Amino acid sequence: METVAGSGPEARAEGELVFSAVLAARGMDPSGLRPGDLRVEVIRGEDGAEMTTFSLRAGLLTPAEPG
Repeated sequence: METVAGSGPEARAEGELVFSAVLAARGMDPSGLRPGDLRVEVIRGEDGAEMTTFSLRAGLLTPAEPG
């Protein structure tokens, strides 16, 4: 999961850039994700500040079992 401060188009663009870099570092192509693989949410902390979170479906980062 990655989190960036704020919400709106700028926060989403920043988060997508960071998230893509994290996936690329793991050898994954972000353009190959299906709609259900990535969840983007805006949450509000106790102090009222908004954060945009990017979550990847857990099974995508788990290595496959040997066949």
